Amino acid sequence: MNIFNAGCVSQFPLGTPDKLGNKNLELSVSFVFGDKDWARYADEDFSKKVTNKNGQYFICPTCSHQLAMDNPIGMSNIISNCFLDTDLPVLPTYQYK
Repeated sequence: MNIFNAGCVSQFPLGTPDKLGNKNLELSVSFVFGDKDWARYADEDFSKKVTNKNGQYFICPTCSHQLAMDNPIGMSNIISNCFLDTDLPVLPTYQYK
Protein backbone atom coordinates (compact mmCIF):
# COMPACT_ATOMS: atom_id res chain seq x y z
CA MET A 1 0.00 0.00 0.00
CA ASN A 2 1.35 3.45 -0.94
CA ILE A 3 0.81 6.15 1.65
CA PHE A 4 2.17 8.94 -0.58
CA ASN A 5 1.25 9.91 -4.14
CA ALA A 6 3.76 10.84 -6.85
CA GLY A 7 4.05 14.37 -5.44
CA CYS A 8 4.97 12.92 -2.04
CA VAL A 9 1.70 14.10 -0.50
CA SER A 10 -0.03 11.76 1.94
CA GLN A 11 -2.88 9.66 0.58
CA PHE A 12 -4.30 9.58 4.14
CA PRO A 13 -3.87 13.15 5.45
CA LEU A 14 -4.40 13.90 9.14
CA GLY A 15 -6.53 16.98 8.52
CA THR A 16 -9.60 15.12 7.22
CA PRO A 17 -12.86 15.10 9.24
CA ASP A 18 -12.46 11.41 10.09
CA LYS A 19 -9.08 12.06 11.74
CA LEU A 20 -7.63 15.12 13.48
CA GLY A 21 -9.78 17.51 11.45
CA ASN A 22 -12.84 16.37 13.40
CA LYS A 23 -13.98 19.48 15.30
CA ASN A 24 -15.71 17.29 17.92
CA LEU A 25 -12.45 15.58 18.86
CA GLU A 26 -11.89 16.07 22.60
CA LEU A 27 -8.14 16.34 22.31
CA SER A 28 -5.73 19.24 22.07
CA VAL A 29 -3.50 18.77 19.05
CA SER A 30 -0.34 20.81 18.50
CA PHE A 31 2.18 20.56 15.66
CA VAL A 32 5.74 21.75 15.14
CA PHE A 33 6.98 22.25 11.58
CA GLY A 34 10.23 23.56 10.20
CA ASP A 35 10.17 26.86 8.32
CA LYS A 36 11.40 24.98 5.23
CA ASP A 37 9.34 21.82 5.88
CA TRP A 38 7.81 20.31 2.72
CA ALA A 39 4.90 18.89 4.75
CA ARG A 40 3.80 22.36 5.81
CA TYR A 41 3.21 23.34 2.18
CA ALA A 42 1.40 20.12 1.22
CA ASP A 43 -1.80 21.48 2.80
CA GLU A 44 -1.88 25.24 3.35
CA ASP A 45 -4.94 25.07 5.62
CA PHE A 46 -3.58 22.23 7.75
CA SER A 47 -3.12 24.34 10.87
CA LYS A 48 -6.72 25.56 10.71
CA LYS A 49 -8.01 22.02 10.28
CA VAL A 50 -6.18 20.33 13.13
CA THR A 51 -5.39 22.90 15.81
CA ASN A 52 -8.59 22.67 17.80
CA LYS A 53 -9.41 23.58 21.39
CA ASN A 54 -6.07 24.40 23.06
CA GLY A 55 -3.94 23.10 20.19
CA GLN A 56 -1.18 25.19 18.70
CA TYR A 57 0.88 25.36 15.52
CA PHE A 58 4.57 26.21 15.78
CA ILE A 59 7.24 27.00 13.19
CA CYS A 60 10.84 26.20 14.12
CA PRO A 61 13.41 28.34 12.24
CA THR A 62 16.20 26.94 10.05
CA CYS A 63 14.54 23.52 9.82
CA SER A 64 13.28 21.23 7.14
CA HIS A 65 11.25 18.12 8.05
CA GLN A 66 13.82 16.71 10.51
CA LEU A 67 13.57 19.27 13.32
CA ALA A 68 15.54 17.25 15.87
CA MET A 69 18.54 17.18 13.52
CA ASP A 70 18.22 20.63 11.95
CA ASN A 71 17.59 22.70 15.08
CA PRO A 72 17.53 20.50 18.20
CA ILE A 73 17.72 23.43 20.64
CA GLY A 74 14.87 25.28 18.93
CA MET A 75 12.71 22.17 18.89
CA SER A 76 13.36 21.36 22.53
CA ASN A 77 12.68 24.99 23.50
CA ILE A 78 9.30 24.87 21.74
CA ILE A 79 8.41 21.66 23.60
CA SER A 80 9.65 23.09 26.92
CA ASN A 81 7.65 26.28 26.38
CA CYS A 82 4.50 24.23 25.79
CA PHE A 83 4.75 21.70 28.58
CA LEU A 84 6.81 23.45 31.23
CA ASP A 85 5.39 26.96 30.78
CA THR A 86 8.84 28.43 30.17
CA ASP A 87 9.75 31.29 27.85
CA LEU A 88 12.89 29.98 26.15
CA PRO A 89 13.93 31.63 22.87
CA VAL A 90 13.31 29.78 19.61
CA LEU A 91 16.08 31.01 17.34
CA PRO A 92 17.67 30.03 14.04
CA THR A 93 20.46 27.50 14.58
CA TYR A 94 23.26 29.95 13.84
CA GLN A 95 22.15 32.28 16.67
CA TYR A 96 22.66 29.78 19.50
CA LYS A 97 26.05 29.96 21.19
